[in-house]
Amino acid sequence: MKENKSQKENTIKTQQKIEDSTIPPENLIAVILQEWKIEMDRIRSKGLNSFRRRKEATNECLVQSGHAEIEGDSTLFIYGNALEVITKQEFQDTVSKIFCQYIRFDHIVQNTAVAKMKKFQHLTKIVFSDNNLHSFIQLSKLETLPNLTSLAIENNDVTHTILCRSFIVYRFPNLTEINNIKVNETDKTKARQQFQNFDKILCAPNLLKPPHDHEDKDAQKQYRINSKKNIEFSIVYVQRIINHSISVINKIEILEKNWNTIIDTTVRNSALELSLPRSVNEDTISSFNKKP
Repeated sequence: MKENKSQKENTIKTQQKIEDSTIPPENLIAVILQEWKIEMDRIRSKGLNSFRRRKEATNECLVQSGHAEIEGDSTLFIYGNALEVITKQEFQDTVSKIFCQYIRFDHIVQNTAVAKMKKFQHLTKIVFSDNNLHSFIQLSKLETLPNLTSLAIENNDVTHTILCRSFIVYRFPNLTEINNIKVNETDKTKARQQFQNFDKILCAPNLLKPPHDHEDKDAQKQYRINSKKNIEFSIVYVQRIINHSISVINKIEILEKNWNTIIDTTVRNSALELSLPRSVNEDTISSFNKKP
């Protein structure tokens, strides 16, 4: 280690538009939070999370302030515009957990940050909080970190999807913990059932891109064939999910309509049996005790 423990526990701060001297350290994260809120308002108002406009969102970012700090030699906290801290050799040798907040996920995966994280020899856990992480395709970019055993995602839209946990279990087989909940064999079996044929859909965005001018006609034709197959598969897969959901909803509605009648009938039958002579009740009980 080039620095002793007391030096490493000191705050590491990076800023561009706002000088360090103008903001007390304890207020710096609050400033980053305000910048993050403005950035998210910009993304939502312009619809930059849509597939066609996601590239536009990477051109600029309103979060200019940054802050990073090390805790206990093993946990690195990164806020806002401070990703360059992961290039420091002393952190790569000791850090086992990285916490990223108020950093756009696309900036993490597109600015070689993930590749640099591979240099962290002991990195086993990453926490993403407030990162505009909203799709499974984004999540799949983390597959290049094979040593991860724990992943936590907070305050990101992708966690609101029903299949999020199953997708992570399927695409990251080495994980033993997701959002502080252990991964068991039931989770793995369920994930395989749901996603074993789903890899084709994940390839669709690349296949749907227009072919480059330098590609020959055979390659362009193959792109079109693959795109058509994946679109057909996607339609069938989604239709099955919709049909299953409709079936479940119909069953719930039927139960809700008949539940009062079922309970009333059960109570009446029980009361009737209790009102019968004792000998009849004993015969009924003995019939239940008989082995089939």
